[in-house]
Amino acid sequence: MELTSRDPRPNQRFHQHVNNDVNLRIENLTILVRHIKTFYQEVLKQLIVMSLPDVLMIGKDPLSAKSMEEMKKMLVLVLGCAVQCDRKGEFFDKIQKLDIETQAGIMAHIREVTHHQESLFDLQRLEVPDMALEELQSLSRNMAFQLRRLVDERDSCRELIVTLTLARDTSSRPSEDTQHLAVELADTKARLRSIRQKLYKDKLQHEAALEQLGRLLNTEQEALQQEQRTSAMAAEENQRLQRELDSGSPVSRGSWREKTVTCRAKSTG
Repeated sequence: MELTSRDPRPNQRFHQHVNNDVNLRIENLTILVRHIKTFYQEVLKQLIVMSLPDVLMIGKDPLSAKSMEEMKKMLVLVLGCAVQCDRKGEFFDKIQKLDIETQAGIMAHIREVTHHQESLFDLQRLEVPDMALEELQSLSRNMAFQLRRLVDERDSCRELIVTLTLARDTSSRPSEDTQHLAVELADTKARLRSIRQKLYKDKLQHEAALEQLGRLLNTEQEALQQEQRTSAMAAEENQRLQRELDSGSPVSRGSWREKTVTCRAKSTG
């Protein structure tokens, strides 16, 4: 599994010698998250819809409880890449060599990322030509839910920008803290730019998927309505012919058989 084989920014490489430099650590984590996203989208054809690991939190305070939760999120995403890539057999063999309790924990984490639509969205589902109507409706509801969640995240980011701007304008901290505040503000702005770009890209993908689902649902509904109309016409014609026979109307047996066969053909067509 080569996460860097499809690097969207080939000129940006991992820093080999971090030496406890927070900024270099954050840059490495940012590059890693970008590689993971690209691998899911281009290789596995899956879109990450769960919130991505907070690289700022991990980079600045890696031993805190919150950072551990974010690091767990990062490891789960990497594990999802491992068990779905072309070398998954090799990775599963290594997992099976571990003790039973460790295997159970790893498998639970695998299910977190591969069996929950809240974590990943399978883009290949949009390419299924004959998807059942119920499955299309379920997929459409899930897409609408994810789109609403993204919109909420976007609004939260906008509120955060306003709060930070007001805090900056009304700040009365001593001048010796100015440089520290500038660094924090620059980090926050960079994070917000990254979030806005991700939200915009995800919004476009979700809107395109919803539009395609709408077309598929309309096509399925029109075909079903046409089939119902044809069946109703065939049944009505059969009833009319039966009434003519019952009433003694001069309809030849050959003509009745011919019309009956025609009606059956329409109803099964």
